[in-house]
Amino acid sequence: MAALAGLAACSGDTAVTTPIERAQKALAEGDGYAAELILESVRQDAAYPRQRLAAYMGEAELLQGHLAAAREWLGPAEFDDASRAHGYHMLGRLEFLSGNLPGSGLAYDKAFGLGGAHADLWVDVGRLRYVGGEQYAAIEAAEEALASEPGNSRALLFKAQLVRDAQGNDAALPWFEAASSADPDSEEVALEYAAGLGDSFRTKRMLEVLRSNEVKGASEGKGLFLQAVLAARAGQAQLARNLLERVEGPSKEHASARLLGALIDLDLESYESATATLEGLWEEQPHNRLVAELFARSLSLSGNDRELVERFDERAKRPSASPYLRLLVGRSYEALGERKQAAWFLDNAAKPRETAIVVVQPSGGGDSGWPEQIRSHLVRGNRAAALRLADGMAEKFSGSADTLAMAGDVHAASDDLQGAIEYYEKAAVVRRPWAMAKKMVAIYQATGRERDAEIILASHVRSDPMNAEALYLLAKTLADRGEAQRAGALLDGAMRSGAMTDTSVIGLRARIARDKGDDALANTLDQMALRMRPMAFAGRR
Repeated sequence: MAALAGLAACSGDTAVTTPIERAQKALAEGDGYAAELILESVRQDAAYPRQRLAAYMGEAELLQGHLAAAREWLGPAEFDDASRAHGYHMLGRLEFLSGNLPGSGLAYDKAFGLGGAHADLWVDVGRLRYVGGEQYAAIEAAEEALASEPGNSRALLFKAQLVRDAQGNDAALPWFEAASSADPDSEEVALEYAAGLGDSFRTKRMLEVLRSNEVKGASEGKGLFLQAVLAARAGQAQLARNLLERVEGPSKEHASARLLGALIDLDLESYESATATLEGLWEEQPHNRLVAELFARSLSLSGNDRELVERFDERAKRPSASPYLRLLVGRSYEALGERKQAAWFLDNAAKPRETAIVVVQPSGGGDSGWPEQIRSHLVRGNRAAALRLADGMAEKFSGSADTLAMAGDVHAASDDLQGAIEYYEKAAVVRRPWAMAKKMVAIYQATGRERDAEIILASHVRSDPMNAEALYLLAKTLADRGEAQRAGALLDGAMRSGAMTDTSVIGLRARIARDKGDDALANTLDQMALRMRPMAFAGRR
């Protein structure tokens, strides 16, 4: 063997690489452990002083999630000339992962100054800008990354994520596929691509991606979580539970995994367990509407009616409260024998839905306290002051989609629909969540731009075919212009997606059935609506 090795070394066919080059190859493949072993083997060699190893040892520790160990190597910022730009790049990544965004930006600036501009650095800068509230600048960074290296998988992945936020899953999938083709062995890319496929209900392709090339993530962490989501959507609650129980590490404690566990518990009628999980999530995320409504549902199913009304009475009275939450509160009051309170909630749950404008706190960019000042101005009826402050913040932080969306909320709440839609359209270039899309649809419809409203609704239905509210609103648009067949199919989908207790959905579906001569279905749906709001008919008998 020694002789063969000697012959190989003497021949011109096999290049002899240095430990640094072998470590760089392992790092490029995402194998931080292998890179660390290679570099550890030469730590006592005088030819490899600490400054020569620091950047790569720091990167190896980052890949393994060892932030404290990475800081020991990167924190002093002592790198040799050959690795200095890379060292500052890795230091910037460390500060980003540690939550020190200003420190991360300073380190990235030093990397740029040392001639380190390349696709991976632009991607990291883009992610920093996005989290820091500079979403437009993040998009520019993504374009710079792709311009410098069109086939870079991390740049393609970042672009896919940006497109998903702005245009939905369907538009993002070609970018995810391109990232996967550029680096078929990347676990990060495979898992993100699989998640996008799953959200678009392309389940067969999702499983193919997870299981191709023996992706490690398919059998642990996020890969198992994605398969558990798939099983839950297919109604296989026990399989979903088994898959979720195999998830280990940080993924197991992530809010999304806990929420999935609670949903599975509800399906398996383990109501007390679901209630305990959802209570914890609600305390952590008190403004999360989905968590709040699931928590209320779990309290209802477990018979905790008194606790439900104590926790959710005031929330269900808000203008922005959903019909479903009002229905749950009304039913609990009814179960407690408090018929007067029950009647108010049940009757209001049955009223036609409205798009309430709620001024929200931007996630990035801005001076602390100003959203509350805006709310205070609006509550006191001082619209002019609210508009001045919102416009000033939008101008100051013009790169923040969240701040632009907030300014849109203020203009909408002040009945300036044209000003609102201008801000919303600017924000939608970066991100168009369903909450904002609903407001855009309402304004488009109010100003005669029906086609624009329908385009947004159709886009959301394609990207999220289980969004019952989007299905209903699109169905209503189609029904109003006489396309009963398509509208009925959308409403059926909405009811399968959780709108079986929404009297607006049921009422429209009953109307369509009656117009088509299906009186039996219409009568069945009318009875369903009556059972959901019996107090509304109490005085009419």
